[in-house]
Amino acid sequence: MLWLFWSCTPPVEPPDVEDTAPAAATCDLVLTLSHNPYSPISPLAQLNEGADEDLEFRVRFWSDEVSPRATRPGSGTQPVVGLRAEHRYQLQAIAGDRCSPIVGWETDPLPDDIAPFELTTQWAHDDDGLIVLLGPSKPQDTTLGPWVIGVDRAGQVVMLFELGIEALGRDVREGPDGSLWVARGKEIRRLSSWGETLDLVERETSFHHDILPTERGLLTMLEVSEVHTLDAYGEVTVTGDLLVEFSPTGEELWSWNAFDHLDIQSFDEELVYPRYEKYGYVEWTHGNGMSWGDDGTLVVSMRNQRAVIGIDRDTGDIAWRVDAEDLDSPFWGQHAPLLEDGLLTVFDNLGAETSRVGTWDLSDGSLVWEYDTGEVNQTFGSAERMEAGDLLITAIGQREPGTPATVSQVTASGEVVWGLSGFEGYWSFRGRPLEDHVTVE
Repeated sequence: MLWLFWSCTPPVEPPDVEDTAPAAATCDLVLTLSHNPYSPISPLAQLNEGADEDLEFRVRFWSDEVSPRATRPGSGTQPVVGLRAEHRYQLQAIAGDRCSPIVGWETDPLPDDIAPFELTTQWAHDDDGLIVLLGPSKPQDTTLGPWVIGVDRAGQVVMLFELGIEALGRDVREGPDGSLWVARGKEIRRLSSWGETLDLVERETSFHHDILPTERGLLTMLEVSEVHTLDAYGEVTVTGDLLVEFSPTGEELWSWNAFDHLDIQSFDEELVYPRYEKYGYVEWTHGNGMSWGDDGTLVVSMRNQRAVIGIDRDTGDIAWRVDAEDLDSPFWGQHAPLLEDGLLTVFDNLGAETSRVGTWDLSDGSLVWEYDTGEVNQTFGSAERMEAGDLLITAIGQREPGTPATVSQVTASGEVVWGLSGFEGYWSFRGRPLEDHVTVE
């Protein structure tokens, strides 16, 4: 619902709204809002037809319950990210010392199958506009609902995109250009900032576990199988990992095959045998996490080898390797590797034990930091570095209906300064911090 106020300042405003308006603002812009077909809560914003189409502007918004804040600058058509469902907002375009009259907008309700989130730890500081991007998640009893979700500091859904497909989901990440990459089943989608599918990459085998945007496109994980004779199993089908960088149009730009670089006889028997017993093949590597190391390498977690490796992108060679058995208090079933200043951090699943996030000094293998999640997290889980240095840690608990996923912001001292719980009965693999989409004014 849209309504318009012909004024550059709100008729009724929070005390600090007028202070943040541009000095001597010229209200010659016209802000037009329209319904977003991919989201019930993020309308599409455009400036008037006479404005320079390359003119960067941001949208300020507030309501009776929400203090003034603004979207990040953009040009052309852009979504108003940060609005909550069923709220009546006032909005204004700002471009330097120019502004628009204030426009009103009422957001729609959330879909019925989007359950509410609960705060487990209240954020004690001024709201910094953080949005936690939660990737597609899989209910225990059905296929995945077609949503990508972002949640703010108050536990409110402020980003929601409908993809129009239902499939096993793994991950969602923001690319360098602000588009969203989503991995679901046998396809990868690149979405515009307002949720429209821009590109679609399809394969005969499923993408799995992780994706990593690049300047040229997207790095993905695919499964590849070969028949080998193993000391422990004889002649058997062995599955490994194929890393492929795709352009947005699906062109293969780079690839790396684990069979060409790793020892086929090397794997953790305890991790491999359950799947062999059930399905009759050996899942030899089980890559489950990627990141860029600060040394320039592609850092990859190989769960079933209990190892993390660094790949030289230019040569494909393994530049370094860390085996769990060489570390103090070794990890088991790890995910989400980070290499920073000679320190390796992983989400350490630890099997039937309570999961943790651990950091090891690679110069001597010593454990220098750990955080106990308080949950038995046998699969999945992540730890993402935030701009200020804290970790955003996601744990799903056991795969039981009614067990919520948790997202926690943890400081270097191990203090939880913000926490969120939700997605009961779902698998929520990772929470990604988006720290520049909304600013508080």
